[in-house]
Order: sequence, then structure tokens, then C-alpha cells
Amino acid sequence: MAGQVKGREKSKQTANSGYRVFLYIYYVNYRTPMKKSLSLQFIWEYRINLHAEGDKLHAEGNKLWAEGDKLWAEGDKLWAEAILSIHGNIKMEWKNYNSEKNDHECHLENGEVYKP
Repeated sequence: MAGQVKGREKSKQTANSGYRVFLYIYYVNYRTPMKKSLSLQFIWEYRINLHAEGDKLHAEGNKLWAEGDKLWAEGDKLWAEAILSIHGNIKMEWKNYNSEKNDHECHLENGEVYKP
């Protein structure tokens, strides 16, 4: 089939070098008789490289979380300013968390309820 790739060809098409090494090790270990064993030093260095790649991804993810938190804060500020301009200084409560939409209902003191 056109969409399926086997063996070494699959490792050539992946962008992640760690995944390519894993596929090659898997191919060598399980598809062909192994003539040479891998040294513990090689595996240790490979582990260190994977940890470094993981650390980079964690740092990138943390930056994205911070950017998302800023956007949430901006949206909440915009909402509070709109309530103040329309209704004046009234009580606002966040209740009934909706896990599907990852948000709460907004209950205003005048009885209005805004659902996500």
C-alpha cells in the first residue's frame, strides 16, 4: 500500500533524530541477528540527548502556557470592564465549572447568568 512504510525507510522519513535511532536499534535488535552489542556508554549518551530534547520541549511548553495565561487574563479583564461599563459596580461570581468547555458560569448580582 502507498501509505505504509517498513523498516529502515520509516526511520528516514521521521524528523525526530531520537526516533530514528530508536527505530534503527529496534530494527537491529529484532529484525536481524545482532553481531555487536551496544555499549552502556552509548546508551547513556543517547539517554542524555533524549533528556536534553525533553527539556527543550518543556521550556517551549512553559512559554506557551504563560502566553495562554496572559490571554485568559486579558479576556477576564475585558469581561470585567464590560460589566462595569454596562451595569456599574455589581457583584460577579464564577460558579458551576464546566469541564468540557474548561470554564465557569458567570452569575451577576442582578440575576443574569452567562454560561460558556
